[in-house]
Amino acid sequence: MTSDHYTKVGSIVKFHGLKGAVKTTLSNYLKNTEDIRCFFIPEGDGYIPYFVEQLSPLPPKFYFVKFEDVDSREAAMLLAGAGLYLEKKELEKHLEVVSVEGPFVHLIGFRLFDQTDTEIATIEDIVDLPHHWLAQVFIDGKEVLIPMNDEVILETRMEEKEVKIEISEGLIDLYIS
Repeated sequence: MTSDHYTKVGSIVKFHGLKGAVKTTLSNYLKNTEDIRCFFIPEGDGYIPYFVEQLSPLPPKFYFVKFEDVDSREAAMLLAGAGLYLEKKELEKHLEVVSVEGPFVHLIGFRLFDQTDTEIATIEDIVDLPHHWLAQVFIDGKEVLIPMNDEVILETRMEEKEVKIEISEGLIDLYIS
């Protein structure tokens, strides 16, 4: 199947423990995560199914996932940074029935670049707070929240799924230092 058949719903942040488990992020709009039996991970020109042996929340915002046939720390390390995808036909069963409307929600999954065209990360989610929006990204396994408004967006490249924004100097360092 082509990439049109899949939707990114999260990312593997890092390995967890010694027996092949991983720490992941999943979209805030997913529900019934306990019913997810398989994620797809891009590999080469296709998507490889990874069957879920165990999936449980790791408060405050992460999930512990153990995949079948991933039984060592080394195997889990190879998955670090990979995107987690669901087939679009399966996705509907797991979406939260809430309004996901907003001026920046369509940017989830876009690659984020700063004003110098340096790639920062992929936008994992858009957080709606009173009076402003934040792009949620993960850099070196750490959550970084970047303010989003029309004034900071310099360019949106829809076909490439990229957005270029002006990021205040030192903002990212506050999160990852």
